[in-house]
Amino acid sequence: MDVDVSTKLDELAEIHQVIYELVRGAIFGKKPDILNVKSVNWDLLMDISVQHGVMALVWDGICMLPESQQPPRIIRINFGMSAQEIWDRYQKQESVLKEMIHICEQNDMRLLLLKGIGLAENYPKPSSRPCGDVDFYLFGDYEKGNKLFAHHSISFTEKHAEYDFNDVHVENHFSMLDTDTKSRQQIEGYLESTLDSSVRKSTGYYVLSPVANLVYLLMHSVRHFVYTQELPFRGFIDLALFIQSQKKFIITKECRETLQKYDLHKIYDLFIYIGEWLLNIDLDDFHFHCIKGKDLAIFKKFVIEYGFLKYPFINNEKGVFWKRYFYCTRFTSYIPNSYHNYFTYITYRQMVEAVKKTIIKGCN
Repeated sequence: MDVDVSTKLDELAEIHQVIYELVRGAIFGKKPDILNVKSVNWDLLMDISVQHGVMALVWDGICMLPESQQPPRIIRINFGMSAQEIWDRYQKQESVLKEMIHICEQNDMRLLLLKGIGLAENYPKPSSRPCGDVDFYLFGDYEKGNKLFAHHSISFTEKHAEYDFNDVHVENHFSMLDTDTKSRQQIEGYLESTLDSSVRKSTGYYVLSPVANLVYLLMHSVRHFVYTQELPFRGFIDLALFIQSQKKFIITKECRETLQKYDLHKIYDLFIYIGEWLLNIDLDDFHFHCIKGKDLAIFKKFVIEYGFLKYPFINNEKGVFWKRYFYCTRFTSYIPNSYHNYFTYITYRQMVEAVKKTIIKGCN
């Protein structure tokens, strides 16, 4: 994201508030309530909404505004064209997925869809939820799937094979999660033990049972945060809408015990709070209430005002880097055991590098 380093933090906070209101409008079908439209930096708002994975939702919200409150025509054109690319990509992915399901059915295989298009179904307009690629698991037919779908170059990781199928990037998972630690292996084992309870959708693909899917989504989100140190808004929206759609399963004793067993209840609780703040909804029935009140206040201020992305202009301005580092250290106690040590190491290493840069800058 190319953001002008002269951008001020108060402007960023204002832009976040506009993004939240536009996204809420798009999701809940209510006209966005934006008080001071003339002060909005629409170019920057578009850049930030792309970074957070909500650009098409923001555009849907803009379209609900009266013409007098909408951005200038050139901005609307850019928004509309970019949103159209997201909608077109979704339609292409959906078409390719149908073709893959057909091939699986012809070859006595089942396709389990992971995140992506499956989560988009929880949105009022699924095509506005951007999907980077199609992730799937073939119930033990990993090698067979590669032979059927990998017509061109293929690359491998310990977790999946990556290639393009009919111009759509796909990932055929050997395992659903990273399995390089004992705790992650245990969670992978749990997910595999639930495969017989997978739910077949009307379109022909399968998804994990609701509780197993929640465990998978939390592990995926935590992994993303630990390795990138970023928390795009889309992930919280995904989780909040998923929980609302599966509430009769999420509120059960089985779900709560499963999250506690795999040390996911604390990060789940925090992510639910963030989803509430962003969407302005009530998810109180789903909480464990295990986040310290002081931490909640700290997290809310930082996420709502600054967002948790690596904006280049906040590294030194008003000490926000150190606020961000402080935020990470507070976050540490809520990271599950499966990623706790690595997260602590990464956070400490970033702090050391920042101190070095500060010392060098002072010497110069």
